[in-house]
Amino acid sequence: MGSMKVQDSSIVRNHAITTLSQDDEFSFRKSFPKLILWSLILLFVMGFIAGGFVLGAVHNAYLLIVVVILFGAVKLMINLISSPNDKLHFSFNSLLLQV
Repeated sequence: MGSMKVQDSSIVRNHAITTLSQDDEFSFRKSFPKLILWSLILLFVMGFIAGGFVLGAVHNAYLLIVVVILFGAVKLMINLISSPNDKLHFSFNSLLLQV
């Protein structure tokens, strides 16, 4: 019996064996390139500033509405991609296929 415990522990500590656990999850936020993320943030900030300027100067809210809609669409996509809920992904994909 003593030799069986030694064999079990040597198998567990063997570096050639790959063990997967729940801790090894895919993280969208960690794998997303920082340059693209900061470029998107800068683009939306500039869009909000330009939309606010056009709204204040010309009293035309079209640019601001377009920027808000695009911001909402990008935020929705990022939330769906980074969400761990597979049921939500399935329902969103089926919604896209129905259109």
